[in-house]
Amino acid sequence: MHEFAWRGDASPRAKTLAALRLALARIEGRRDGGVQAAPMERARLLHNAAFLLNEKGRAQEALPFVDESIAIREAHFGKAHPALASARSQLAFALRTLGRHDEAVTTLEQSLASL
Repeated sequence: MHEFAWRGDASPRAKTLAALRLALARIEGRRDGGVQAAPMERARLLHNAAFLLNEKGRAQEALPFVDESIAIREAHFGKAHPALASARSQLAFALRTLGRHDEAVTTLEQSLASL
């Protein structure tokens, strides 16, 4: 059994935290023999970790994850690609949660412009 797996009828919170730990371990390369995730897989995992953190009310902790996810996608696709829309929306959600409304609106506008 994987070290981050839950046992039995774990609560939704325990399952979410286990999923977050697994994603973080994969991002850091502690799984699959220490092989770090490929860039686009890393971007996806970072995005998912940011989503889970946002959902748990930990928006400040989510910011570095979503920022890195956006940076990877921008490096791969360029700044005006539709693949950035969901990552930018995740950033806007975190900014809104933190009360940074002007930044959230600007980020959402960037997200829509990339579609």
